[in-house]
Amino acid sequence: MTRVTGKLTMRSAPAEIFRTLADGVRQHAVTPTTGAHRDAPVTIVTQYTTRMWFGTVVTTEEATLDPGRSVRWRHVDGPLTGSVEAFRIEPGDAGGALVVYEGEIRARHPLFRGPLDRLFVAPATKRISMAPLRALRVTADGT
Repeated sequence: MTRVTGKLTMRSAPAEIFRTLADGVRQHAVTPTTGAHRDAPVTIVTQYTTRMWFGTVVTTEEATLDPGRSVRWRHVDGPLTGSVEAFRIEPGDAGGALVVYEGEIRARHPLFRGPLDRLFVAPATKRISMAPLRALRVTADGT
C-alpha cells in the first residue's frame, strides 16, 4: 500500500464542510438514501465515474459518513479495490476548518503495483480525491 496525504484549510465551519461532502456522497449512492442519516454514522454504497486520459474509470465504494468528523471510503470494486481514503474535518482558526486527506492506495491490477503505485496511481488518486475539496473551498470560501 502507498500512503497519500493532503491538507486544506477553509474558512467555512466544519459542520458546513461535512454537510456539503455528505450531500456529494449521497448523490453518488447506488441506492437512494434519505435525510434520516444526517445525525448518525452511516455507510452508503456509492459509485463514481472518473474520466482519465486513457478512458473512464468506475469505482464502487463503501462511504462511511461520521457526522461532523469525517467521510471514509473503502474501495470494494474497481482499480483500487481494498484501498481506503478519508477526509477528516478538524476545527480550525476563526471558526474555519482543516480538512485532512489520508489514504492507503494500492492498484488492483498487478502491472500497476510497486513503483507505478507510487509514481502514477497514488498521485492520480490524490489529485482526483482532492479536487472536490478544492472546488468546495472555491464555492464556499470564495478562494
